Amino acid sequence: VRQCSSPGMAKRVGGEIDLLPGWDDTHRVDCMRGVLEIKFAPGTELAARLLATGDAHLEEGNTWGDRWWGTCRGQGENMLGRLLMEQRMALRVRSRTQIAGRVTSLVLTEGAWCATVDGCEVWGTAETFVPPKGRDVTVYGGWLDGRWRATRVHLHMQEGDEDEHD
Repeated sequence: VRQCSSPGMAKRVGGEIDLLPGWDDTHRVDCMRGVLEIKFAPGTELAARLLATGDAHLEEGNTWGDRWWGTCRGQGENMLGRLLMEQRMALRVRSRTQIAGRVTSLVLTEGAWCATVDGCEVWGTAETFVPPKGRDVTVYGGWLDGRWRATRVHLHMQEGDEDEHD
């Protein structure tokens, strides 16, 4: 497949190869996600162009009937569009130094926690304040080792609180 002279030829040759077990379920999505992370890496021209799409819905429309990666006549999974929007969000998160919003989910593990704040997955250690689920917070930190890591959490005051927490 790698030696094919065109994408169309690679598609034809690839269609004749036996797929790995489970390829349709997870492998192809994970593989495409990895390709998009490289193609739209932070600081590249393609990353800037992807970020310039703002909050637009991205759809891989086609006329050849690919309803898995895209849509045809408005129907399909649009997996490529969904992965591109996921990559766009990841680029936004990686550039942030703070995330403010409501904690919508919280998972505690031994020595660490993971929370969803403003739609972003945030990780913290036992040394940082654990943000309570359902509360508004501002989390300070940045992208480190493939995750958005919290270095400090500020809990916003609400009626009945005695003092603010950091």
